[in-house]
Amino acid sequence: MTQVEKVLKHYCSRKILLISHQLSRTGAPIALLNVARLLREEGNDLTLISLEESPLRDELESIGVEVAVENEILKKWETFDWIQNLNVACVNRKK
Repeated sequence: MTQVEKVLKHYCSRKILLISHQLSRTGAPIALLNVARLLREEGNDLTLISLEESPLRDELESIGVEVAVENEILKKWETFDWIQNLNVACVNRKK
């Protein structure tokens, strides 16, 4: 078992939030899609928030990821009461 597989196994069956600045078909968003696939294969419940609508949305939804597009998310974190129920959050941001 690889180190990545061990880490993913540790977070098995968890509620995980993924956040990305966008989901174009470029490096970081594709890497996030691959991570989402692995996490879903391990039975995790995933929600992804993207700051922009994107072509990867359909792919993510087809593997069972709940996708929300919210370009003002960083301005209203306090409105997300459900965030306290998460086990892990992963952010993919631009520099």
